[in-house]
Amino acid sequence: MKNGIFEESGSIMKLILDESGSFVNTNEGIDISISFGGNDQVNAWYLDDPKISPVQTENFIGAVAKGAPVNFNNIYFNPHAHVTHTEGLGHITKKVHSVNQISHPLFYWAQLISVSPEIRDNGDQIITIESLESFNIKNVEALIIRTLPNYREKKQARYSHSNPPFIDVECAKLMEEKGIQHLLLIYRLWIKSKMGANWPFIMPFGKYQKTLIIRKQ
Repeated sequence: MKNGIFEESGSIMKLILDESGSFVNTNEGIDISISFGGNDQVNAWYLDDPKISPVQTENFIGAVAKGAPVNFNNIYFNPHAHVTHTEGLGHITKKVHSVNQISHPLFYWAQLISVSPEIRDNGDQIITIESLESFNIKNVEALIIRTLPNYREKKQARYSHSNPPFIDVECAKLMEEKGIQHLLLIYRLWIKSKMGANWPFIMPFGKYQKTLIIRKQ
């Protein structure tokens, strides 16, 4: 039995992870992303809501409700403001480094931790290095940080003109020491002349594989 072997059992496809027999049931995945969903979804960075509208020409409206044979829509949105998205080195460099060109496995060992940010006198909500150190983070390649309280309204939160939780820059070095390659996180919307944990996590470590999976939650 080797890592990455698929076995089919009835209608269930299993992905075998290691020699112990640990496996992923591919029929029971959990989607932790925030998807594109119209005007009632998450929004940040002082942008307008995303827009979906049918293509219109002089003689055609791309909507079945308007008599077209198919729905044919234009979609306008910004990944940084409206949906879960992946960020890599190209997010902060002059040269474009496409995420699609990064060579990396499709599956990673990941650990989910739930953190209550430390609230400072000025209202900042900070995920500190001390809070990360309280968890037994080891033998994983990806870290998923869930902030508490984890209320459903996060999916429709309007983060502009607010002060959401963010990760202390000191946490980046700890995650490097733990071998974290991918991070699902929340970061502050604006930190004057800095980019918070983005800079040390991507730049000094110098690996294009170190991507930030951003979820505005």
